[in-house]
Amino acid sequence: MKLRNVVLGAGVVVVVALAAGVYFLLTSLDAIVERAIEHYGSEITGTAVRVASVDISLSSGRGTVRGLTVANPEGFSSDSTFSLEEITLQIDVGTVTSSPMVIDEITIRAPAVIFEVNEAGAANVDEIRKNAERYQPAGSGDGEKGEEGEAAAGEEEEPLRLVIRRFSFERGEIAADTTALGGEETEAELPPLILSHIGGRQGATPDEIGKIMVKAVTRQVATAVASQQLGSYLEKKIDEELGGEVGEAAKDLLRSLTK
Repeated sequence: MKLRNVVLGAGVVVVVALAAGVYFLLTSLDAIVERAIEHYGSEITGTAVRVASVDISLSSGRGTVRGLTVANPEGFSSDSTFSLEEITLQIDVGTVTSSPMVIDEITIRAPAVIFEVNEAGAANVDEIRKNAERYQPAGSGDGEKGEEGEAAAGEEEEPLRLVIRRFSFERGEIAADTTALGGEETEAELPPLILSHIGGRQGATPDEIGKIMVKAVTRQVATAVASQQLGSYLEKKIDEELGGEVGEAAKDLLRSLTK
């Protein structure tokens, strides 16, 4: 009887411990995701990434990240490069314990970008893109491993892999500042961006996906700014050299080409 009581008591302790662990995970999930975004985001972009709040529901698979900011790299005057008001995501809850885990959709609403060129002619968005391209996660180096290192590597668990079926951002704005080179401060709309099936069929690690998304967004910003700056310059030259109805027709054609 005593042995039975001891076994039952141990079983109760195990169940309580498991329940406590699950409760901790569920109640701490938002904080875990927030820390992960800030940690890996900062490593990939090479500058500080901060989040105001995270709200994840495992039961529905819905999640919302609010107030995400990406600070400017060193050598630029404004506080941030990117400010993302709200990010929503829908997780395929049936894949949460699988690899790859599938995220059906990530949508970024009202992204604001400050595109700045400094006196050296470098653009903050381009610096962030270069940082993302150079980024290598810890432990991914090609250095030689000893026997202990090879054994440890063999014991490592498979990294989390993700598939993102659809990624998009919409209703974005760009404030471009080229005054350091004698240019002007201009504003432009950030064209919508849609990416599909990020990670492919086998999925990709979070840092690989982060690099893909950062490079795609920064490329979209640079293209939009280039079109805006070029358009402003050519329209000014058309006004100076053509004018009248001919000038207006030329500007209409120009606008159609830079949309």
